[in-house]
Amino acid sequence: TGVLLAALGVFAVQGAALLAVGPQRWVGRLWPDQHGYTSMAQFFRDEPYRMTLADMGQRAHLFRTLRPSMGRLATPISLKENRIGQSLVQAFLAGSLGRDAKPLFGPLIVLSAPLLVLALALLAGRLGLPPPLALLAAGLGGLLPALTLLQVESFLSHALVLSCFPAWLVVLDDLGRRSSASRVAAAALVLSFGFSVYCEMWAAFLALGLVVLGTHGLLQGRPLRSLRDWGLLVLLTLLANLRFVPSFFFFQQVAVTERAHQGIYPWAYQLEGLARVWLGDLAPLGVR
Repeated sequence: TGVLLAALGVFAVQGAALLAVGPQRWVGRLWPDQHGYTSMAQFFRDEPYRMTLADMGQRAHLFRTLRPSMGRLATPISLKENRIGQSLVQAFLAGSLGRDAKPLFGPLIVLSAPLLVLALALLAGRLGLPPPLALLAAGLGGLLPALTLLQVESFLSHALVLSCFPAWLVVLDDLGRRSSASRVAAAALVLSFGFSVYCEMWAAFLALGLVVLGTHGLLQGRPLRSLRDWGLLVLLTLLANLRFVPSFFFFQQVAVTERAHQGIYPWAYQLEGLARVWLGDLAPLGVR
């Protein structure tokens, strides 16, 4: 009950602007990312996946989804072939509620905060923190200004994938303690969702998996079993996202470049970047 109340409280704080102006009018800082994610969601809600530019007709809102590009960057891959997990969730919510995709973007991206609270509470309990401290750590994690920045910048994939990391560590610990088909399936589900939401994070997920499972394997004297489970998770994720593997390798090369980082966050490689994690937009004042 305490964790759920903390999650609701975090949603109220992080979503204060959304609640004040309403989901239809909330736009954050109006980065084009919101348009991209929402146009993808509307496409998945209304149209067959096989649609191409030739089939678009007068539905101009589908152009960005179907055109092979990444914003102003021409690519061999369209948006519908890249990180579709978050927009599928948005489309599912829109279809379930009988609404267009636009008013569901704000609630979904703000929902990343309470989801992070739930995941952090789970991880804190696994680490042995007493319930009051676990609740405090989870609540503070959901209130980090860094998460607020992701929301107002409309970086939906980045915001949603964060809660996958604590959950990933917990399912890895379960799998490392005792290998079973159900635990492999649970870990593969978390990993596959993280991959479909933000494929560039897959390398980080796999590195954590290798460390956690490898440590369990060495402590139990069964390193080969841990390596087998890790390899199985890699294979299952690729099979679950087979159509999107080419886009993963393409965008992985783009994502690791310094130019890509500084194009979005000019302060990414400065002290100000670290300060913004804890202070948000107040960081420049402190740094100067």
